[in-house]
Amino acid sequence: MRQRTVLTIGEYEDWSADSVADELTRRGVRNYRLDTADFPQRMKMSARNRAPGWCGRIETAAGQLDLEEVTAVYYRKPRQFDLSPALSEPERRFARAQARVGVGGVLSSLRVRWMNLPAAIADAESKPRQLDIAADVGLATPPTLISNDPSDVRAFAADVGRIIVKPLAEPIVHEGGGYTAVYTRIVASRELDSLAGVAATAHLFQAWVPKSYEVRVKTRKVASDAALVA
Repeated sequence: MRQRTVLTIGEYEDWSADSVADELTRRGVRNYRLDTADFPQRMKMSARNRAPGWCGRIETAAGQLDLEEVTAVYYRKPRQFDLSPALSEPERRFARAQARVGVGGVLSSLRVRWMNLPAAIADAESKPRQLDIAADVGLATPPTLISNDPSDVRAFAADVGRIIVKPLAEPIVHEGGGYTAVYTRIVASRELDSLAGVAATAHLFQAWVPKSYEVRVKTRKVASDAALVA
């Protein structure tokens, strides 16, 4: 009988993944952890197609994993592939693309429960898509402008009043071995006179919505017509 295994894909030192691993251990469920940064220098993978799906194995310092033993996957911010320093930059770009489709493709094709599939995470992280879906299901959304044109930003502020600016993607700037967080903030009136930095890339501006509380909602679909909300 094959051993039931939850595969955790992410950094080894991650508090969320650690908590999940501890709970799985408490329940007597095997948890196999890997970080895609191990591939290809510290990780081997071989997989063969079958009807349906894929079978094969993964080997890391944690031991060997039979892909057919995986019953669920917890996907938690894995790192980039760690390629050989002997490769040239063009070779690295090629090798990274092959690894992304090869390793990522096999793992995402496992017919098990995922939390969550990388494609679903990518959709969830897209603020333009979030706003479009929210409006489509009847939720109220604030007036929003995505632009790199300072004159359009000033016109937007004149139209809606006080505005805020927030990052569209990961709100972290990595520099000099450290990082700086970029927070959502109100755009002061005096800043509208000088928006030169806006031209550097896309920015998201929204009408300021006064609040008494802040609530973050996570949903999990449990049936075709039902969802759990936390």
